[in-house]
Order: sequence, then C-alpha cells, then structure tokens
Amino acid sequence: MKPPYYQYYIDIVGTCNLRCPSCPVGNYQSSDFYSDVSTNLNVKDVKPVVAASPNKLIVSLSGYSSNSYSQTHKRGNVELVVSNLFKLRDYMDKLNKHFLVEVYYHLYKHNMGKDVECVVSLTQALGFQFYSDFVTFLMPLEKNIRYLNGCHLSPQEQELISLMLIKPEELVEFAQPYKPADCPVREKTVIHFDGSTSLCFCVYDYEYNIADNFLDVSQAELEQRKKKPPLCITCMEKGLHIVVAHTARKEVNLLVNQRLKEIGSQFQIDDSYLKRSTLKAITRLRQTQ
Repeated sequence: MKPPYYQYYIDIVGTCNLRCPSCPVGNYQSSDFYSDVSTNLNVKDVKPVVAASPNKLIVSLSGYSSNSYSQTHKRGNVELVVSNLFKLRDYMDKLNKHFLVEVYYHLYKHNMGKDVECVVSLTQALGFQFYSDFVTFLMPLEKNIRYLNGCHLSPQEQELISLMLIKPEELVEFAQPYKPADCPVREKTVIHFDGSTSLCFCVYDYEYNIADNFLDVSQAELEQRKKKPPLCITCMEKGLHIVVAHTARKEVNLLVNQRLKEIGSQFQIDDSYLKRSTLKAITRLRQTQ
C-alpha cells in the first residue's frame, strides 16, 4: 500500500513588506524537507538566502519598469529587485550553491509589452528560469467571494480588476463544467509562522483556521477539518476550487491570447505557462527589428 503523501506550506514570516493587491500576504519555507522559498526580493541582503541553499527560490515580479511594477507590487522597488537578481547569481557562483531560481511573472494588461521582454532576457542572461501562469487571481478567497456576491469594492480593488486580463467572473464561468470535481487544494496543509493552520493557501483570515497549533492536531484530523467549513462549501459551489486548480486552462488560454492580441501584445501563451511561447515571441520581435 502506497504511504500517504502530504504537502505543507509553512509561513515563516506572517506578513510581507509589500502590498501586492492580488496576493494574500506571506512567504513560506520548510525545514528538513524539500523547500521552496517565495520572495519579492525587496530585501537588503540576499547572501543568507543563497547560503541556506533552498531547493527552489521563487521571485515574484510584475514588471521591469518602475511604472509598471509599482502598480502591482505596491511599496516595492524594482531597481532593488533587479540588483538583487544579479547579486543572487554572483553569490551562487562564489559560494558554489546550486538551486533553481524561478522568476515568476504576473500577467496583467499593463506589463505584457517591453516589460516582459526585458524580464525574460534578464532571466536568461542570469541562468534563471522564467515562469508565468496564465492569469492573475483576485486573492484572497474571501475577497473573491465578496466580489462575486456583488459586494462593494474599494477603489484599489477596482483598479486591480481593471488591470486583469481575465476577470474573476469569467474564470468562474469557465470553471462551471468542472465544478463537481473535488478540491485539490485540500491536499496541501498551510502552517502559519505562529504554528496555527489555515484552511487553505487561498484563505487569509485567521477566523477560518482549522487549528491553533499544528503540532496538537493529527494529520488525519486536519484532513477532516478541511472538509467541514461553510467557506469551503461556498467556494466549491461557485467553482473557485476549479479556478485555483487551473483545471479549465485550455479554455482560459484561448481567451487570454485573444485579450493579448487586443492590447497589442506580441506574446501568446500555451500549456507551457508562457515559457516556450514567450521565448519564441521575443525571437520573432528581434528578427523584425
């Protein structure tokens, strides 16, 4: 019999120095396990991270110019991020550290021109991996549900949605045929910096926590608690668990590509999450210059 397999998301900070409008704040890192470290790289010193040598370092980016980046990584400094990317490469070489650095690019209407071309070129030059999902979500889950229920949005939230390539209600519409499927997010366990356990990585409000202390509750009990909350029922009734799981990727990709053409972008995406397609688009751009 195959032993059970669990994934743990451990938030080691409990907050974030930026205020990206589409993200529920936080980083995570595990100890003595396979570890991914997620960062916006707005930090003073990257050497300790390199010395720790995680399995993978994920760097969040949403632009190359200050104007683009500041809209969707609020309080951030893109010049500091770019500088730190160069320092990462330098320290990795000097300390002989080898781990995957993944530059995760957030897709919006305003950053799919020169910005993405510069980020891909920089990533290639440094020997890092460029990665981009097909669309930005409205996060956390609580905010998404309020929006879909027609609740009032703040000016900041309205601004964010105006920048999205695909609106939340469009993602939910694509999710409907797949809605009967179970929630794949339940396979993951999110542990906060204080040891408390979140309902899932899409939920930010502590009132939905399923345990005050991860160590006091068995994994079997945690799995059961994930299936009971009314918030889960609401989420799955709307099909948001399908949205998060990217189950309707093919359908969404078609609309994303249509929107990219409408805004005059040279890029098109496929199931490679923009990896191969973006590189091809950049090659075409350079050949025509």
